[in-house]
Amino acid sequence: MRRIPDTGIWEIEITPLAVGQHYKYSILGQNGVRFLKADPYAVYADSEDSSASAIYQLAGYPWQDAEWISQRREQQLVPPLEEGGTVISTATQGKTLPNSREEGGRSSSILANGLGSYPSVPLNIYEVHLGSWRRHPDGTSYSYLELAESLLPYLVEMNYTHLEILPLMEHPHNHSWGYQTGGFYAATSRYGTPQELMAFIDRCHQAGIGVILDWTPAHFPKDTYGLMEYDGSRLYEAPLQEATDQEEWGTRRFNYASPQVQSFLISNAIFWLELFHADALRIDAVSSIIYQHGHKNPNHAQAIDRHGIAFLQALNKAVGEMVPGALIIAEEETSWPLLTKPYLEGGLGFSLCWNTAWVADTMAYAIVDPIYRHLIHEKVTLPFYYCFNEHYLLTFSHDLVVNGKGSFLEKMPGSYDEKFAGARAFLGYMMAHPGKKLQFMGTEIASFREWDAEGSLEWFLLDFPLHQAFHRYVRELNLLYKMTPALWCSDNSWNCFQWISWDDRSQNIIIFIRRDSFENLLVVLVNFAPVKRASYRFGVPQPGHYQEILSSDHTNYGGSGVANGVITAQEIPFHDFPYSIEITVPPLATVFFKLVN
Repeated sequence: MRRIPDTGIWEIEITPLAVGQHYKYSILGQNGVRFLKADPYAVYADSEDSSASAIYQLAGYPWQDAEWISQRREQQLVPPLEEGGTVISTATQGKTLPNSREEGGRSSSILANGLGSYPSVPLNIYEVHLGSWRRHPDGTSYSYLELAESLLPYLVEMNYTHLEILPLMEHPHNHSWGYQTGGFYAATSRYGTPQELMAFIDRCHQAGIGVILDWTPAHFPKDTYGLMEYDGSRLYEAPLQEATDQEEWGTRRFNYASPQVQSFLISNAIFWLELFHADALRIDAVSSIIYQHGHKNPNHAQAIDRHGIAFLQALNKAVGEMVPGALIIAEEETSWPLLTKPYLEGGLGFSLCWNTAWVADTMAYAIVDPIYRHLIHEKVTLPFYYCFNEHYLLTFSHDLVVNGKGSFLEKMPGSYDEKFAGARAFLGYMMAHPGKKLQFMGTEIASFREWDAEGSLEWFLLDFPLHQAFHRYVRELNLLYKMTPALWCSDNSWNCFQWISWDDRSQNIIIFIRRDSFENLLVVLVNFAPVKRASYRFGVPQPGHYQEILSSDHTNYGGSGVANGVITAQEIPFHDFPYSIEITVPPLATVFFKLVN
């Protein structure tokens, strides 16, 4: 190789190798020791256990998703609200509620105009680990092409809008689930070739399903053939030991101060978005980029990595300019401010971020016996007060069902039937709450077992009536979300939300309104207690007929069957509204009412 002057980059031209041929780089370190390394830019390694790179021709796949790609920008970007536009006040009839638009010193107009672009379409994401979604009888995983014939129709049937895939970049260890990426430019050969992955994504787009790829620019594994001390020195990692090792994962941290490392990573993001037509990248462990020591010492100013912040801003700027309509999603655990504010205004420029606080509050409430939930009622009301601070994605993700945490269903307290009822209620609560949505695979079939990456989902559970009913509920809840703009069209501002009752802690009930841009009105009641409430009255803002359009307590979903049908509002003031309706509240349930006239 020869060194390009003043760049630190080496290059070589060799006789072209045949497609499929393996190769490595033989590197002579500064200490005189020679060692072998995989190519950091290799696009293929055709053996799961191989540390060698392989020649592969990426070009030539005949994409058929031009219509999807051309419409993606218009579908996913929404202009900011104009000053003076309609704002639903959170003070009703002189009663000031806790989530005032001025709370924290930020008005709704700032929230509407100050944040980055936001998806104006429904985003209901099914998070999947391809190797364990379904397996053949002999224990082998489905291939990309087999998943196109099985997973894709399932996504359409279940009314999900997007698929998020745990990292598909080549990785040396199955038990890392892909998060210890070894080959950043190589689609893993576990499920087929890169062009077969392209075919899978192409088929998804043709079926109306967006594809999100998990991406790991926060760290890389210490395997000797990989990026670690690539030329015998800390080439890709930070130069100092204390700023390099990620003890939590046994990995190394990138040197974000290096222009070459920034180029390597930003080019990699564009690579997946452009060449593989991915619709979004979800960045894992953003805290480990923002802070030199991850999220362990976020309160120390010296722990902040300004180069990591500059990298994230540069990344989002590059994606916005080069792949319009693509989304970059952050998973960040320390509530770093302005994640989704434009980088020109001091933000990081992400399209969306996981609402980790919402997950923590919700699950802290969910695992408590309902008889004690009144003591921590704020766990299900507080999230509404901060839910517009960023462009949020609500997640019941794989993080909840690994490392001894049990399955989503098992977290629910109570009897066997109450576990199912509670799980249905909390899924309904998530779907009604402002923010985009994500569910990890297995949630929809009410898995009892914690996720096992080396096995398969418990599909046999669908032979049992209660699991069938739960599965039906998730499908129809997803459809309600997908077909109801009040649940997604403006869910990044106070325009979409209004409290009716947030303080009925003694009965574990909350009631609120969701609205769309045309003032179509949806009333949502959630009862977090396993108690039916007869003759329960609550206020509504308009006269007319309120039709119960979905209840998680319906017998079709395994519930007790409490139903309300169509209720006519009466001119009886309640909750500081001029009208009210009276219903029977089902136990442990989420109920949706639509104003039909």
